[in-house]
Amino acid sequence: MHMIDVNLLIAMNVKRLRQRKGWTQETLAKKTGQRATDISKIEKGKKGVGKTLLERLCIALESKPFEFYWEDSILSNWCSTQDMAAHRICQIIGRLDEEHRQRLLKEAEDYLLLTKRKRSR
Repeated sequence: MHMIDVNLLIAMNVKRLRQRKGWTQETLAKKTGQRATDISKIEKGKKGVGKTLLERLCIALESKPFEFYWEDSILSNWCSTQDMAAHRICQIIGRLDEEHRQRLLKEAEDYLLLTKRKRSR
């Protein structure tokens, strides 16, 4: 099991949920009673989110609290690419359980090392 930086996890999810709405940081700031600079700090993981602000974010973004702690959003952000192959890979990974995701990640890392060695010859 790996350690999760909770501030970074929340940061990525705040940004993901804000962008899903098509909002700027300024818009989210107004809707939560924050300054845009505070939203920027939150989205960079440099400022934590307390209970009151989490409640305001939930209301503004029409989200549930668990959505701010959802680790798969890291994968979702990467998967928002226009590259169809990357998008297809993300769809497949999204269907796997954690054990199989880890096995696939290990295989991908091994493959990268192998191809790097071949290129350096």
